[in-house]
Amino acid sequence: MSFCAHASPSNLRPPGIPLVVRSPWLNTWNIPEDTSSNYYSYLPKPVPLFWPNYWNLQVDRVTGLTVLVRLDNTTYLCLGNPDVVTDGSISQPNIIGLELTPTSSKFILNAENLMAINLTFLNPVEPEDLVKQSFPFTYVYIDAQTMDGNPHATQFYIELSGQWVSGSTPPVEWHLIQDDSSLILNMYRQEILPMVSDGNGMMEDGARNGLTYQTGDFRILRQQFIHQGALTNVSDPDFRSVSDDWPEIALSIDQGRIQATDQSFMAGIGFTRNISVSYTSSSVQNQNRKPFFSTRYSQVEDAINEFLEDFDAARQRAENFDQILSKQSESISDNYADLVTLAIPQTMASVEWTVDEGGEDTLAFFMDASNYSRGSPVEGLYFSFPAFMFINTTWGQYLLEPLLRDAPQDFASADLGGLFPNVSVYTSPNYPRALEDSSSMLIMVAAQFKYSADRNWLKKEYYSTLTKWADFLIGNNCIFPDDTFITIEGQSGGNSTNLGLKSILALGAMAQISAALGHTNDSLWYGSKAREYATQWGTLVVEQTGAIPLSYNSQSSSAMTYNLFADRWLQTNLVDQSIYDGQAKFYTQTQPERFGFNYQDQTENTAFSPITIFLSAALEGSARNHLISGIHEKANDTSSRGIFPTHYDSVNASTLGGSGSIQQGSMLAILALNLESQFSYPIPASLNSQQKTIPTVKSRTAKIIGGIIGSMTLFCITALSFWYWRKQKRLRSQCRAAVDPFYLDEHPHRISHIPAKPTLGRSVAEGQQASFSLQNQVQDLQRDMNEMRNQIEYPPSYHTTYYHRN
Repeated sequence: MSFCAHASPSNLRPPGIPLVVRSPWLNTWNIPEDTSSNYYSYLPKPVPLFWPNYWNLQVDRVTGLTVLVRLDNTTYLCLGNPDVVTDGSISQPNIIGLELTPTSSKFILNAENLMAINLTFLNPVEPEDLVKQSFPFTYVYIDAQTMDGNPHATQFYIELSGQWVSGSTPPVEWHLIQDDSSLILNMYRQEILPMVSDGNGMMEDGARNGLTYQTGDFRILRQQFIHQGALTNVSDPDFRSVSDDWPEIALSIDQGRIQATDQSFMAGIGFTRNISVSYTSSSVQNQNRKPFFSTRYSQVEDAINEFLEDFDAARQRAENFDQILSKQSESISDNYADLVTLAIPQTMASVEWTVDEGGEDTLAFFMDASNYSRGSPVEGLYFSFPAFMFINTTWGQYLLEPLLRDAPQDFASADLGGLFPNVSVYTSPNYPRALEDSSSMLIMVAAQFKYSADRNWLKKEYYSTLTKWADFLIGNNCIFPDDTFITIEGQSGGNSTNLGLKSILALGAMAQISAALGHTNDSLWYGSKAREYATQWGTLVVEQTGAIPLSYNSQSSSAMTYNLFADRWLQTNLVDQSIYDGQAKFYTQTQPERFGFNYQDQTENTAFSPITIFLSAALEGSARNHLISGIHEKANDTSSRGIFPTHYDSVNASTLGGSGSIQQGSMLAILALNLESQFSYPIPASLNSQQKTIPTVKSRTAKIIGGIIGSMTLFCITALSFWYWRKQKRLRSQCRAAVDPFYLDEHPHRISHIPAKPTLGRSVAEGQQASFSLQNQVQDLQRDMNEMRNQIEYPPSYHTTYYHRN
């Protein structure tokens, strides 16, 4: 037995518990209907988060799932709706233990002190095998162990309703597929809707003794099991609509008279679709993309058989994955470990892993439950990217490529359309989000290069796309965004310090990408612009309290500068340590609301957990713990419904949005800082004037005090900085061996993570600091260079034209 009959309840009590959570279309959670009751005194009926409707529509779709256990002729309802069991003699066991891990939800139930029952839902995460990761199947298994020392006659029963594949009206069919290795009960709509519902089913090992099945009216099925302890192996021939005598499919097994189960009763629940996504780009029109597991299994039945036969090994792999994740997250704090546990199911289940008909072109698409039916929204990927990179760095490129391929605008698209699973690169341009989304994409691509051993995945045409986006940032004077743009939170981007910083770090990211691909001149250009902007940004956001203002011209306000995380993760070292120290001071000394900090002081009582956790990853010590504690308080609160939402009221915990969102993959941001870097590139401290013409931008009406440093002075300072840095680098090279900037990992798919190697970036920071100490000397040099001014060609005047380098 793998559980303790006297287990203590877990300290984690979220308002939503993952049950069958493996894909956007197989996503059922257990959530309370009456938050005022003692939710954990018994196991209530499962209510889905969404399928096929979405949480923000506030419409739940029932996916009926019932689990019964019969002990000595008395039946206990372990999962389901007690109001529709149809027999008053049924009892309800008490929950004596609840254990949540990143891959499983385990309930320990006490059946009147006779037997302890272990009901577990296992949703594996398979970092070593993308075929297995793409399986849209969940394991449900039951074990039992005596509590009174006596053996008991024991039978188990699992039942699925037709609501898993249809609403109340459309007719459904059901069929049995059985061989020596498996028994599959398949249910599907008679009229298949394209890419919406092919079929849902339940499967079991067909060789088990005492295994029986039955399909038909749920009342007949349950009465049969309650009175006989077994089903009839008969299938109802009357195909009909779901609301017509409620057809269901059920499995049961007779364990005999036992003190403990020697083998778990396991059933699989799955939802299969022949076509996962319809994809449109410049090269393909409505391309039907198949599930990735089809690259190994031509028939769904073969995949199901593999899934069933692999149960013991899959359970062990899941336990290993949980242990690795828990050990690393618990080293931060117990509260943080809880957040990671809750984040994994909703993040992993948001993705469709697909291939084309030829099985050669692998792409991943996702749906954010909090964004209706938007396909692969950039902000969802930006916040969840640390999770995918932490689990398997190769997965990042599969998620990025659909957003890179055939990009039609001079800036990144916000998503792949609003009709998922129909996705297209030709979406309506969302210009207000252009700075945010272009910056997000550049940062993610740089992270992909930095932490993946594969430098060849980025195609040549993608590089030109990335430079186009980076030039768009410069061409729009990204350090001082105007109110044409909006932030990732949907707020005005006018003079936003956060949006300005993100754009600066995106240019640093572009410098790293260029270096990784051998474009040295581009790397120097983008890196020097990032350094120039970062220096200026740092002088404009300093406050005595350590807070960073929401906008440059609103020093009395404050906002979470969550984009500091990108500076830490990419190791660009563009932000001075004093900024981090100030933020740590501010969030240590500021008292938050009960459920955490507001993400900006001008948004009343609104917490945004992905932003909060990104900032906590950038900070350390008590400030980090302070930020984490508020998210944990909400995650563990059952006063309002919602599956680990991103937006909530910081005072009363009411859910405001983002329930079930992939964005909660952001919870792994702190762990992602420990990924082993495969590539290091120092952001240069100077501008090589021969590399690129400075793009022209329009002048900003909201000028910042001090303005922009004069071009001649800037040139002198940066030139001396570069000279000093090169000199120091030569001196250092005499004392230590040269560092190879490329390090290839022989095992790019492994889970084990080693703290990132130190890069040369810190040396650049030292050079920059030294350069500022030479400013007095620069002033002397300026006088000597006055006579050269007439020979200098100044940058063009600012206007709105955007220039792209050919």
